Amino acid sequence: MLKKFNYLLRLQFLLKKMAPSYKLTYFNAKALAEPIRFLLSYLEINFEDNRFEFDQWPSIKKNMPFGKVPVLEVDGKQLHQSIAIARYLGKKAGLAGKTEYEDLMIDIVVDTISDLRQAISSWCHDKDENSKAKKYEPLMKETVPFYLEKIDNLIKENDGYLANGKLSWGDLLFVAIIDYFNYALEFNITEKHSNIQALHNKVVNIPQIKAWIEKRPKSVAAAAAAPAPVVVDESQLISKLAPTLTNMIERIIENKMKPFNGKEHVNPKILVQPPENKTPKVALDQKKTDAKPEIQVRLKDFSLDSGKNSSTFSTSSALFSDCSSSNIKLDSGTGTVLLKKMAPTYKLTYFNITALAEPIRFLLSYLEINFEDNRIESDQWPSIKKNMPFGKVPVLEVDGKQLHQSVAIARYLGKKAGLAGKTEYEDLMIDIIIDTITDLRQAIGSWHYDEDENSKAKKYEPLMKETVPFYLEKIDNVIKENGGYLANGKLSWGDLYFVAITDYLNYLLKFNITEKHSNIQALHDKVVSIPQIKAWIGKRPKSTI
Repeated sequence: MLKKFNYLLRLQFLLKKMAPSYKLTYFNAKALAEPIRFLLSYLEINFEDNRFEFDQWPSIKKNMPFGKVPVLEVDGKQLHQSIAIARYLGKKAGLAGKTEYEDLMIDIVVDTISDLRQAISSWCHDKDENSKAKKYEPLMKETVPFYLEKIDNLIKENDGYLANGKLSWGDLLFVAIIDYFNYALEFNITEKHSNIQALHNKVVNIPQIKAWIEKRPKSVAAAAAAPAPVVVDESQLISKLAPTLTNMIERIIENKMKPFNGKEHVNPKILVQPPENKTPKVALDQKKTDAKPEIQVRLKDFSLDSGKNSSTFSTSSALFSDCSSSNIKLDSGTGTVLLKKMAPTYKLTYFNITALAEPIRFLLSYLEINFEDNRIESDQWPSIKKNMPFGKVPVLEVDGKQLHQSVAIARYLGKKAGLAGKTEYEDLMIDIIIDTITDLRQAIGSWHYDEDENSKAKKYEPLMKETVPFYLEKIDNVIKENGGYLANGKLSWGDLYFVAITDYLNYLLKFNITEKHSNIQALHDKVVSIPQIKAWIGKRPKSTI
């Protein structure tokens, strides 16, 4: 017994030494780093909160991935892209969805909040005074009120949360950046929105978040004097892990821990027993219903509509409430009812161009899903806009349910296609590079769609001589380092997404981004040669972009 105790103590000591080290680097401000600080605090992870002043940024920038912060270093490995990091930590914290669809719901609202932040930031950080002045009224009288009202209603519809009727990493992210919104807009966004206020209050009163807020360095949302970096004590985490670990080891030693059997989760046995009345008793044997076209249902007792060999039956069981008689077959010899699993209908609405809808078209084609490619012309948009979530497209309707946010949809379809990561870390690697590509697309779009000619002219040279070459070279190198792919050395939904928008980027820039970048070119050629993608490209409608 003493030997076992000493072994446990040594193991706990080793774990303490092996615990990952976390260092978060950002300006002495809340803004984009605060969601990461919230989530690390929620997880009770000790981290070095490395803050620097703006005059230090030029010397720090060259050492940051893609020259941006926040950057979270985990055992020296640099991770960037704040939302990707938040999603990763959210999974670690148990604050992600329980299903892929729930994850999609969180991603949609987080990307929508990001759109609002981008709109505010575009105005707040505009260096051209005339351009900034022109943006002010539409932002304050249209965009901000529209988004805040929509988000407030969304929280109400989801029982006080942003998605799925329960706390998620999206809630922590949103509440963490509220101070930044308030700072930029110079008013409190929660004042006239009771549901946002209630969510804010719930999150800041979570014990770990409350403790972080009380001890975090004083700063404004954008900049302030930086105190010395804060290093949080690690003892709390180890003390929390030790009892659980000890219990697990003791169970292993005593040979009481059963091995995990994945099949138990793949082939569940579900018994449905309605109240004792004339309603049939049903036993459902569900075997990978997402992979098979039919579900077999064995009826212990059932009543037939019209005789022994009828092809339909009557039941008030909620199990069959959405099945019409045309989708039910009865094998009278075995007494087995076959319920045909209805294929969902897909309708994608976007302009008659590739652009942001093309990644979704690529992924639907890869999945060999038939979809209605509903293309609209620009003059139709005003009448259609009011029926779109948050007044934007592309929108994918699945059995009439409207889904928006192109990257969120692509991630969801990527999971369905088996093109997501095999681990949470692999998912993070895909998310990081996609968000980086989105940064490039938004920088190009900010210039291309700028309606102020003077502002547009000022943006041109820095974009074409600095931003675009910098990003393309970096992305080309990432592909080279990953064996010809964007992440993890294998094909992912991120590769399909990037290749699908290259035509759009070429159109905006008026040159082919693959010409001087052999690794981007090679990836492009690989993706467009995938049989399903090749077939889609061969039949898709001709368009200007």
